[in-house]
Amino acid sequence: MYQKCDTGERLDSAKQYCLKLLGIRERTKLELTTRLKEKKYAIDIIASAIRDLSATGLIDDKKFAHSWIERRLINNYGKNRIAFELKQKGIPEAIITQELNNALSSYDESGAAAEESEKYKRLYRNLKPEVLQRRLYGHLIRKGFSSDIVQNIVNHYDDERNS
Repeated sequence: MYQKCDTGERLDSAKQYCLKLLGIRERTKLELTTRLKEKKYAIDIIASAIRDLSATGLIDDKKFAHSWIERRLINNYGKNRIAFELKQKGIPEAIITQELNNALSSYDESGAAAEESEKYKRLYRNLKPEVLQRRLYGHLIRKGFSSDIVQNIVNHYDDERNS
């Protein structure tokens, strides 16, 4: 049940809640909107809070996408997984494409996949080779690397095994 208060108090309350969430980690407009809806704020209050915080630069989907991509690339994620995650967080397709293109211009996705493959092979070296190969394929696909890159790595592993 809503407590009786004026629109200004509800707007301030919504902004304070957003600031609390932003203090924990950076968030997208969609994430904040969803959380405010869960708290039963009115649509007009949500829109005003998001608009006001966006105007101050506290909510910036482009900046969010940029930092999200940087963190994911450091942890050897592929562009498919990163793009999927950003879509789930409500980042517009145009921003995803632009930020991924900028970040991937200096990123060796094949090298990152190979590095991830080596870590995985070391970790699971006691598995039967055919089991390791199958699991390696699944692991690299889940990390978001393209099927072409993954297939090349798995084929290379198969060649190493057979020589």
